[in-house]
Amino acid sequence: MEWEKEAEERHEQMPIPPNVSIFARKQAEKCARNKGAQRVTIKEVLEAEEAYADFFGREKTQEMRNAFEGKEPVPQMVEELFFDSSGMLYNIQVCPVKYGSQGKEVTDGIVSIYRGVKAIFERENVEQVIAGLSRIPLCESSRFNVVITGCSNCCEPPFFKDLGIIGQHIPKVSGVECLQCKKCLSVCIEDAITLRDDGPVINRERCINCEFCAKTCPAEKIVIGKRGYKVIAGGRDYRHPAIAQTIKAFTDKDGVLSTVEKVVSLLKKGREGDTLKSLIDTYGINALR
Repeated sequence: MEWEKEAEERHEQMPIPPNVSIFARKQAEKCARNKGAQRVTIKEVLEAEEAYADFFGREKTQEMRNAFEGKEPVPQMVEELFFDSSGMLYNIQVCPVKYGSQGKEVTDGIVSIYRGVKAIFERENVEQVIAGLSRIPLCESSRFNVVITGCSNCCEPPFFKDLGIIGQHIPKVSGVECLQCKKCLSVCIEDAITLRDDGPVINRERCINCEFCAKTCPAEKIVIGKRGYKVIAGGRDYRHPAIAQTIKAFTDKDGVLSTVEKVVSLLKKGREGDTLKSLIDTYGINALR
């Protein structure tokens, strides 16, 4: 698809994390196609920019805008979170938080969790434990896989991995006046929000605590009440795929690391051929709670 020069220039200055730039380009082209056009103008780029402002929220969008204007440094990738699993028998994969896609509070929390998990695995010699469980010659499929995500959008999917740690951001409705702008409705993929005359109502059974609504609410009618983590375990993505089970629906850092300790203890009970899933099947999910 063709791009106007002005559109190209605006795309280069979109206030989004660098790893999203290629997707933002495709989003602008999508906006053009939806209009039956074969050429991207600045109008489509601005539509895409607005969509990402809602997606990433006020804090991250303003941070990126300030960086482009030279008012503060460009957000950097969190190098520490790029785990080098080459030759390792476990992997700790982190979502796009490592590319600077989240605000400081969420990023600091993920860094702390990451360090804690890594420290436990090193202290408990988890590589040796995993080596002892593998029935086949050690290879990629012998690896114990952990995924840590900054929110429940789960851009790095944890559900088919041995252990998943998912950021949870529980929204609440504040006492300020609602602008009736309907932005919360547009970003809630789960359709968990209804809008009444006095403001939004959150359906807790449908809400997955992704915080998109709070990020995009211009009046701060919806804010984050509590932040924590969901812990899941027992997923598999090799010979016999399985979806991980929920160990803790909501907990803090200490609760996460306590669960990781229990996971390692359970793995040490295993015999050759066991996986975390098979051990959960044998000992029951409460062994990790």
